[in-house]
Amino acid sequence: MPDDVMELVAAQFRALAEVSRLRLLERVIDGPKNVTELADYAGLSHANASKHLNVLASAGLVVRRKQGSTVLYEVADTIPERLCKIVCDRVASRLARDLASAQRFLDR
Repeated sequence: MPDDVMELVAAQFRALAEVSRLRLLERVIDGPKNVTELADYAGLSHANASKHLNVLASAGLVVRRKQGSTVLYEVADTIPERLCKIVCDRVASRLARDLASAQRFLDR
């Protein structure tokens, strides 16, 4: 894969590599939300939530849609949800293995 294309792929992962952005993405997967709803959910200031939403939008992971005087954010397509599910399932499996290993140690 050419370096310039690889850089675009890396930008997608960088956009997802931040807890606040993952929290915002988690919320918009449930449906369109405005900045205030998203900021409250993620425990962020309005300005900080907007900054993170801009990163997600620049990466093409969320889109903005104007509804009257309100701007709503929603996932751009099903890819972010599918990717999050893959990674979350992998983390859950790893945690389950670690827990089973710890339990075997404790049962000795």
